[in-house]
Amino acid sequence: MARPLRELLETLAKLGEDNDARETARPKRMLNITRDTGRVSTLELDPDKIARAGTNPSSAGLTGFVDIVRGKAADALESLPGPFDLVFLDADR
Repeated sequence: MARPLRELLETLAKLGEDNDARETARPKRMLNITRDTGRVSTLELDPDKIARAGTNPSSAGLTGFVDIVRGKAADALESLPGPFDLVFLDADR
């Protein structure tokens, strides 16, 4: 991950942490997704696409934050631990 992006992400994370430590009223809290919970799960069936998908997080320094789940989305979704804030399903229609 490029240094300017890493520094921006650290600044934003600290801003949210400091705000939430200070504010007790829920509407005033930022409730950011934290480093330990901010993850992406991607589901893929095609082995070639799985291989290519693994290179992107690696080159961005995000390997530990992206889970590549092998299998059909309709089947694999049931095995994933939720809850999820967002699900984008772009499977066979």
